[in-house]
Amino acid sequence: MDYLVVHSGDANGPESLHAALPMRAGELLVRRTLIERGLLLMSSRSLIQQLPADDGFNYVAGDAAAPFLASLTSIYSQRLKERAQWVVERFTGMTTSEIRQITHRLFDS
Repeated sequence: MDYLVVHSGDANGPESLHAALPMRAGELLVRRTLIERGLLLMSSRSLIQQLPADDGFNYVAGDAAAPFLASLTSIYSQRLKERAQWVVERFTGMTTSEIRQITHRLFDS
């Protein structure tokens, strides 16, 4: 999902926030560790809650999320929020497997 937020144009969404570099598929390997660390940090600050799910975990906004998000006012942050909302609207209701199929097709092309 993180990849789809910053490279939304790859999935026929709004213009991507990050450049369409030829080897951007490699970002998935690099970003995974960063995302895991970020989830731990956000959880420790009550920004998110981790909930068990049939296919792993789901994450929901924690008590401190709204004030934190409101404090992000840069143009990049605003565009990031818009892309995140697009991803939620576009991929809600899809299974993890269906989303993986979409991302794999993006990388195959």
